[in-house]
Amino acid sequence: MNKLDKKEIRKMKNLKRLMSLIVAVAMLMSFNMSVTQAAVFDDVPDNHKYAEAINLLSGLGIITGYGNGVFKPDHTVTRAEAATIIVRTLGLDDGVEMNDTIFADVDEKHWASGYINVAVENGIINGFPEGTFLPDDYVTYEQIVKMVVCAIGHDVKADGLGGYPDGFIRAASDAKVTKGIAG
Repeated sequence: MNKLDKKEIRKMKNLKRLMSLIVAVAMLMSFNMSVTQAAVFDDVPDNHKYAEAINLLSGLGIITGYGNGVFKPDHTVTRAEAATIIVRTLGLDDGVEMNDTIFADVDEKHWASGYINVAVENGIINGFPEGTFLPDDYVTYEQIVKMVVCAIGHDVKADGLGGYPDGFIRAASDAKVTKGIAG
């Protein structure tokens, strides 16, 4: 195995760990974020059960809250937020711009249109058969697992295991992405 292969393997393992953290936080709690950046969240006290995870993900720029110091830790994650979190986690957010998307229900004015476009371009999401994305609907366990499996490049394996949703859940389990998470 050459140096590049070892470096890529280490990078993938780190990505899996980070994605596991994100999935764990998303599955165990609800939260919201927007395009504005907040360094401190007034509604997340130090003793909040997810304060450490929220602070870590905020410090990494993966989640940003509502702005004005508000995070809303009890708010449920939407599909647009989940796509945004994954795009930011993968470091694909440089130059993200609000644009029209391929989805009838996500126009260029939607705060996450650029993130949704990047997620589509990278095979992380594909929306629904009728051409919608439903950006403001809450993301389900199966949907976030599918996004994460696609993000770490295990989608072909997942398709071979039966496709959505069971094949993706199994692929995530095999990759230890959902270890310790109840779906």
